[in-house]
Amino acid sequence: MEDWGGWTMGVVAQEMTVWINVWGYYNIENTWLFGIEARKRFLKRTSAEALSNAKLCVCDAVQSIVSADTRFMKYKWYTENPIDLDIKAV
Repeated sequence: MEDWGGWTMGVVAQEMTVWINVWGYYNIENTWLFGIEARKRFLKRTSAEALSNAKLCVCDAVQSIVSADTRFMKYKWYTENPIDLDIKAV
């Protein structure tokens, strides 16, 4: 689904829905941001540990894809949103 100049997709990891958001980061040419967020299941108790494990599973999969694909010349992981940090160079 396209959303405000980017894309959002949901994947299932460890029986949890994890959203992957992709946005263009226009402060740096040819740069994209991937936001990864585990979502609680509606009307079901979900522990913080289960959410974290599902998110880490997806992060590991993204890491495997990015590190194996030569089209990704540089990449860096952030725990905070780089837009909020006003990152100018990778």
